[in-house]
Amino acid sequence: MGREPGFTLVEVLLAMAITAVIGAMAYSGLNGVIQGTTASRAEAERMYQLDRAMTLIARDVRQFVERPIRDEFGLWEPAIMGGQAAEYPLSLTRTGWANTNGMARSQLQRVRYLVEEGTLWRENWLVLDRSVDSEPQRQKLVAGVDALELEFLADVQGLNPEQLLREGWVDNWNARETASLTQQPLAIAVLLELQGSGIVRRVYELPQY
Repeated sequence: MGREPGFTLVEVLLAMAITAVIGAMAYSGLNGVIQGTTASRAEAERMYQLDRAMTLIARDVRQFVERPIRDEFGLWEPAIMGGQAAEYPLSLTRTGWANTNGMARSQLQRVRYLVEEGTLWRENWLVLDRSVDSEPQRQKLVAGVDALELEFLADVQGLNPEQLLREGWVDNWNARETASLTQQPLAIAVLLELQGSGIVRRVYELPQY
């Protein structure tokens, strides 16, 4: 009888090598697709967080009301304050705080925005004039934030549209040592520096009293 046909050791090793290369290529492609999908979902979630944060800021600013408050040390805080010289980038009093449960509280609310450990937070209190044991409620808004900066439009008299983009804006409003309890800007610009995404800038007009 003749020898039965079969594969030589070299042919088997060559087939295994080809299979391994094809498998590695397939895994690399699949892994790339998975990573791309994960990155896209993470970016979409981040954009959702950013849009929600900007919506909350817009709502708070547009419902601003001229109501100074007393902090936990009994010191007056202006109705709106913020900027580089202030303790927090933005603090203000707003109206329109819904009270659907009929609780014994005001419809005014004190809120502030800050960045802590790379995250943008919104804080608010259950009372306007705080005591030493008053603690803010915190809401996480956006992760991956390097900085939050504010600009305040102080005066537009005599400025044309082009000048308005360059002049009339200041970096601070009502820093405590020079604070006016009720003076307010005409508008504020919110600048968020996002990790890997550059700077997002939004301008909001305040109601005038």
